[in-house]
Amino acid sequence: MKKLLATSIFLLALFAISPTHSQDLPKNDTRSKSIREKRTINVSSYEDDGDRTFITFTQDGHNYKIRMVGEQVSELSIDDRQIPKEEFPKYESLIKTIREEIKEDKKHAEKERQHAMKEREQAKNARAQAEKEMEIVTEHRARAATEVVAASKEREHAQIERAQAQKEMEIVREHRAKAVTEVAMASKEREHAQIERAQAEREIEAVSEHRVRAAKEVNIAKEQEIQASAHKKHAMKERENAALHKVQAEHDKAQAAVQKKQIEAMISDLINSGVIKDENELSSIELSEKELLVNGKKQSDELHKRFKERYIGEGKTKLRYTSNSNSKHFSID
Repeated sequence: MKKLLATSIFLLALFAISPTHSQDLPKNDTRSKSIREKRTINVSSYEDDGDRTFITFTQDGHNYKIRMVGEQVSELSIDDRQIPKEEFPKYESLIKTIREEIKEDKKHAEKERQHAMKEREQAKNARAQAEKEMEIVTEHRARAATEVVAASKEREHAQIERAQAQKEMEIVREHRAKAVTEVAMASKEREHAQIERAQAEREIEAVSEHRVRAAKEVNIAKEQEIQASAHKKHAMKERENAALHKVQAEHDKAQAAVQKKQIEAMISDLINSGVIKDENELSSIELSEKELLVNGKKQSDELHKRFKERYIGEGKTKLRYTSNSNSKHFSID
């Protein structure tokens, strides 16, 4: 993968500095351009695989192949003839020159790549702008098509009116002969027309007044709409409150039914215990942790204990019941 990437970058550098593309070089790259134009070395391939590098190039009609490991030359051939290692120093200047040129080509290739990225970004923005403009053109085309249909209808209407006008022209020609005798009548009709025009002007003024009045009524209607919205919100709140009251009323009703059964049971228990003969004798019951009072009289400890266990629930300490001819009241604390 590294070898392919290095080869691609190197070929891009060669393509960028070739004579057919020299006009595309940046204006501030004249120095590197002049150096490449003076070259006598033509690199045909360059492979870089990390520590190992293989370069093929030509100079003065000779084909060179260099294989390097790191910074050291491991193999060198000229026109397919292997050069002994002891002769490598003779070609040190040439090797240094080719490596510097390749390094320069890499730098130039990187500049070209960055320049290409900027141009792609500009092209992307231009394409986005073109798409927006195409949408606008499409909208204009649709609008133009609609206007063409409308214009066609208007042309048809104009043709009908033109035909009607021609018919009316014929009638005018027929009546032109009678126009002399009808001048006086025409004068009267002009006067009538003036009267009607004055009437029309008054009607226009009235319409204008109606428009002003209508605008005021629209504003009033908007204000009424706002008030109606507020009333609607208030009504919704009242419905919610009514629902809550209904729930509370149902709870109170259920609680009252429970209390009624408890009172009936207590009265029945008092009658069965011989404390009272019937419900009419009962005026009050007071039950606490300490005692039981019926009509203000303290009852036995046994009856107190039984009533406390039956009628005072958990967490409660006192029960009261009063009854008279006007009302009855029951509470548990």
